[in-house]
Amino acid sequence: MRGSTKIAGIVTTLAAVALLIGAQAAQAQLISAVESKCASTIGKASAKLAKTYGKEVTKCRNADISGKTVGACPDSKGLAKINKIAGKLTSSIEKKCGSTCSVSALPCIADSLCPPLPGIGSAEQCSAGAAGKPFDFHKLGFPGAFCEAVIGGQIDSGADMGTCVDTKTEDASAALVNVLYGSITNASSISADAASCLSSISKAAHKLSGTVHKGVVKCRDGINTGKVLGNPATCTTDDPKLAKKVTKAQDKLTAAINACSDGQIAELDICLQGAGGVLTKTDALNCLVPAVREISDNALNPSDRLYSPSTLVEAAYPPVAACGDGVANQIPDGYFLLGEECDLDDDDLCPGNCLPPGDFYQCTCTGNEKRIRFVADGLTADLDTGWSGTSHNSGVTDKAGFINTMANCDCDSMSGPTCVGTSGDTVCDLNGQQKPTCSWDPFGPLTCEQFGIDLDSNDDNDDCWICDQFSVNSGTACVDESDCTGQCYPIGGGAPTGNCPSGQGDCASGEICLGQCDRTPTCIIIPNGAPLPISSGGTAVRTVTTFRQDITGTMDIVTGEHAINIVQYSKVHLGVNNTTPCPTCGGFCAGGFLAKDVCEGTCSVTTSTQCRFDDDCPIGETCTGASPQCPGSSCNLSLVCNGGPNDALPCRISAQTTKFGTTSNECPPSPGQNISG
Repeated sequence: MRGSTKIAGIVTTLAAVALLIGAQAAQAQLISAVESKCASTIGKASAKLAKTYGKEVTKCRNADISGKTVGACPDSKGLAKINKIAGKLTSSIEKKCGSTCSVSALPCIADSLCPPLPGIGSAEQCSAGAAGKPFDFHKLGFPGAFCEAVIGGQIDSGADMGTCVDTKTEDASAALVNVLYGSITNASSISADAASCLSSISKAAHKLSGTVHKGVVKCRDGINTGKVLGNPATCTTDDPKLAKKVTKAQDKLTAAINACSDGQIAELDICLQGAGGVLTKTDALNCLVPAVREISDNALNPSDRLYSPSTLVEAAYPPVAACGDGVANQIPDGYFLLGEECDLDDDDLCPGNCLPPGDFYQCTCTGNEKRIRFVADGLTADLDTGWSGTSHNSGVTDKAGFINTMANCDCDSMSGPTCVGTSGDTVCDLNGQQKPTCSWDPFGPLTCEQFGIDLDSNDDNDDCWICDQFSVNSGTACVDESDCTGQCYPIGGGAPTGNCPSGQGDCASGEICLGQCDRTPTCIIIPNGAPLPISSGGTAVRTVTTFRQDITGTMDIVTGEHAINIVQYSKVHLGVNNTTPCPTCGGFCAGGFLAKDVCEGTCSVTTSTQCRFDDDCPIGETCTGASPQCPGSSCNLSLVCNGGPNDALPCRISAQTTKFGTTSNECPPSPGQNISG
């Protein structure tokens, strides 16, 4: 119990339920050549700006500390150089990141920023027409969690993208300088030897950071162009050449720190500990190396970072939303059943009452309602499909389940989900939010089909299409652009000047007609756990079960007895082969005659120990791709899809199975393998 308002989760074996047959499509997106070149331009320009910033500011700080040139940093010359590179960054992004609208030839950075074609129920594409140069900045991760806050509004041009990248790059660069120099200035009067020590450490630290930054940009370029199969989030460990370079640079930073004396270290202000806060070389090593790595590129949750809320790499490649990034922007899915109601200080729904990252109900509000999470035990629960046979007692997906609210019951003392105190009513009503809903209103009263206007009895993405924010009738359901009325906007920005029901021709020179049927909203259909791989009787299948209605029921908080009503659909696809029923998320042979078969790696020292992750190995060892299960090849451990329409795209693991590898709801099978309708 949290304060007396929220009940902790309960692990329970779910009873078998009748399954209905339904269908749901998955979409995969790959970036175009223009988008790939844009990403490369952004990455390289950001790395150059970070290098320039570090060089000019540290040179100034060293000169100030030594007394050679006392004053604030960066000095005027250094600032001019930084601004020059920042200007080149923005201009290069404007030049390389974008296309033109397919009919009007107006510049654009997304389809949504091109005029509608209401006469034919369509819209211009940001593709340069016959030239075939499609571009959409959303596919590069923009605006991400931070860009709109940086520029003070939505991104609608390459210049806006440049402003965001510039700002975030300089912010992270400043964080690196601050970790190294802290409050030390000429007025600190540190010894010449300590100043020399600091200068050497700073040089090596920036070399390490630059190696990581530049190497990740190159790695991501390889992934974006299809030359490398890997997950961009783990470039520093997955790319052996880069890993070797990073280790070498890290060793040089270690050597620079070890070249100092404990006394010299004690004079400095490193790792945000204040002057004299770090007293020994050992302590300096233990904080500075992780600090430089964290600021350069890391996979830590933003709330767990000590030195900078965002990294140098994230400045160029906006990260996916995460609980802990301070922006409540995640909708419910199979990984985050409730989505985000709040995120740290972004807590308008419950000021001061947002549960932190890592909590069982992270980034949701406490104090509003009681909640309970039911979780299936894959070791004891089973499907009971049919009446007999091998698949009759197949297990369910481990950790599948749902979250319900509890109402109309009371207890003055709870132990987890059990009442151990006095209760006037021990039977709670259970209600959930599992029905398919549109992504722009995930907890609304209507299902996707109830909102949509196609009335085909299916909950589909097109049920959620609405006239976009530029339209006169913004937010109304639409099938195509004929259902939306556009408005003329000044190309340089500003309020609409009038309507353009017939398209761009209704607008004056210097204006653009905007207002489309927005096809980006999705119908949120929550899966009941991970895909379930089954291989029986010579046939392998992949089954995904999805919730179709809100879950209701009752539960006695004293006895635990509960009755729950669940309506689910099951979608079944034929497997790749008997050993690979589901596309996997990593853990597959990279080549050889067993290419794409499920595999495990081996530990770096204890090579007889098989592993999927570093945590599977003894402390201090890593999991490598060397695998006896992949003769003549290696096991690809990167978190990328293996097979299906999302093949080679990054993924998150939904479950780890004992026989069929690591499965993911983000790695769907090929639609043609569907045998369930």
